[in-house]
Amino acid sequence: MKMRQINEEALGDAETEKQLMYRKDAKCTEPHKMGQLTKKGAIIKNWKQRYFVVNPDFSVSYYETEEAYNKGVKPKGVMHLAGYKVAESADNDKIEKLKALAKKMGIDEQSLPLPEKFPPHTLAVSHERRRNYFITAADEDEKKEWVEMFKTCCRKTKGFKNEDPVAQAAFKTAFRKACRESSWYKRLDPNGGTEEQILSETLVEIIECRVLSSVYSDLTENYTIRKKLRSQIIKMMDSIVLALVVPALKTLVETTEQMKIPMEKAFNETKDQIGEAQKKITALLAGVMETILNTAVEGASADIKKLYEDIKELTVRTSTEMRNECVVRLMERLVKDTKESEDVAAIMKRHYRTFDSVIHRTCAWDHWYKVYNMEKEIMGILDKYTETFDMGGDYRHVYASHDMLAEVADAAFYTFEQTLEERTKESDILNNNSQASETMAKVKDEVILKYDHDSKVTPDDVSFQLITAHLVEYISNKIDPLTKDVRKSAESAIPEPLKQLISIQDIYEFYIEECVKNIIKRAVGIPELQKNGCSEGKPKESEKPVKQNGEMKNGMSNNRQEMKEEKVDETEGKENGQEETQESEVQENGKTTEEGGEEKEEVETNEEEVKESEKNEENGETPEETSEENGSPEECDEDTENGVEDGGDDTPM
Repeated sequence: MKMRQINEEALGDAETEKQLMYRKDAKCTEPHKMGQLTKKGAIIKNWKQRYFVVNPDFSVSYYETEEAYNKGVKPKGVMHLAGYKVAESADNDKIEKLKALAKKMGIDEQSLPLPEKFPPHTLAVSHERRRNYFITAADEDEKKEWVEMFKTCCRKTKGFKNEDPVAQAAFKTAFRKACRESSWYKRLDPNGGTEEQILSETLVEIIECRVLSSVYSDLTENYTIRKKLRSQIIKMMDSIVLALVVPALKTLVETTEQMKIPMEKAFNETKDQIGEAQKKITALLAGVMETILNTAVEGASADIKKLYEDIKELTVRTSTEMRNECVVRLMERLVKDTKESEDVAAIMKRHYRTFDSVIHRTCAWDHWYKVYNMEKEIMGILDKYTETFDMGGDYRHVYASHDMLAEVADAAFYTFEQTLEERTKESDILNNNSQASETMAKVKDEVILKYDHDSKVTPDDVSFQLITAHLVEYISNKIDPLTKDVRKSAESAIPEPLKQLISIQDIYEFYIEECVKNIIKRAVGIPELQKNGCSEGKPKESEKPVKQNGEMKNGMSNNRQEMKEEKVDETEGKENGQEETQESEVQENGKTTEEGGEEKEEVETNEEEVKESEKNEENGETPEETSEENGSPEECDEDTENGVEDGGDDTPM
């Protein structure tokens, strides 16, 4: 985490100016969902009704009755779903698992016995190593809601026991490195449970694949016996490996805790030296890896651009749906309900609970359903480019897009709450529903304008981030085996006092990510600047936010077309509106012709300079970079790498 921070400070991109207020910590304190379901027992295989509660941390508790939950009785069980998968049909899930098992054990699928049928509307929450849950809903609609809720729990529940973010980041980095060095790529995402579960299950998977698979194929007994034997072998292996993992991990955690304070101190004391060393190592990597990277993406620029535009177009649609179906509709519902109710406090509490939970939920709720279904089109879009990038789309991409849209929506609701609170400090709107609804309507309109501003860049952000992650995985898989010697050589460039503080793997991964970003920028047409041997998407001086009429304007556009349109508007402004604008400014200042003689003279001078500048541009000449006479800089930046001129705002500031 600390290394990542230093990397980003040294090489990272600047963020776009935001108008909404974003929560620092969007923790939820209320249950996400509650309801009555029927569950199959683990030991006694009967079906019993239970009251399910999805806790704020996305663990799922189930009680004997709703009354027991309300009384605070201890739950009958708790489901920690990190690493689990959810299937809408328990019957289909069972059949698919039997087929997979038969393939692993070398058994003909046709010889498999048919599994027992589950009751209608039964879903499965399952794991290869841990207990499986079979749960029946009252009808199909209720089942779909719980399927999505359980999927969200699987994705968002925190399996790690150690809550320290630095320790979690260290574990993930070490786990991925160990998997790569062992050539085991099946489980590179270490988010499937506790640290002990992840390590022990991964080791058993490797042993089963590389050792036991041949043992299974030599067994001659029938399916039932072979299945039982495999189950017993895996159970024994789990027990042996876990007994080795637990003490080893405990020792590692204790050692890490002892090193944490001195390492943190060393980082802080040598932060500048680390940053400089990383830049030098990055330059060394760039010198050797440029050819390797270019070869890896050779001929892919056209597909990168198409993929970018496809995802962006989809996100424009989903963002519009999000605005109308979620943000606007929920705020308008609050205004309407407040106007029609005498109990303003109760209405606000109920609606605020919905507002505050938006960021945590998915498609089961009415305000998400259309958005989420549209987001799922991302998988099909990525699948179209499988031939180019050796990978298709999956739910990771859907959830990543969803989270980015939800973050802006949550910021809109949070801004609404904070603004309303500030506006009503001096008045008691809780006792006047008419005044309260009018104030809410005004705040809503203001917030929607800010939401529209912040969400303008969302389609570009979503497309850029999804493609970056997709290409980083694709390129890493391709070049990792080819760059082992390069990384080893670069390690020798680390100064001796910093060897314990700098990770070549971290610098390498960060460098690959930055290079991928620049590959995308070149393919799409986003301007770049040269920095430390690596092109960077930093805003130019003339593209920095400028204050106009009391509002912050950002001259940097993520959309190439918008940039061209701005240049056309700018030229037209010079040709048609310059004189009117300056005359208007003189009148606004209340000056007559005699009183503002000097100003008028200056206006005429500026008009002549503008005309001279236009004449030079027509002749292909470049205007002077600065105008000392007016004391205001004029800039004209060019990005000629692809033969495309991309100037900044050349109007005097």
